[in-house]
Amino acid sequence: MLRSYHRQGYRTLSQMINRFAPTHENDTSNYVRNVSKWSGIGENQTVDVTNAEQLATLLHSMSRMEVGPFYTLKMARKGVTMA
Repeated sequence: MLRSYHRQGYRTLSQMINRFAPTHENDTSNYVRNVSKWSGIGENQTVDVTNAEQLATLLHSMSRMEVGPFYTLKMARKGVTMA
């Protein structure tokens, strides 16, 4: 999904999250702020979609926003490896 967003021109963390969690459905500013804090990726930083560890950390942080602390970083790493 994040690689697809990148191909569509969504490059920064903020752009990707605004695409994934639009303001008409979410508190997107809060979403971006939390994911940035948890992932260590700056809100306006370009996401390196070729970096598996960065993608796993980002997906883990996004899943935390979506469902709480259910999924582990290890599970996110496995998902990135499978994608």
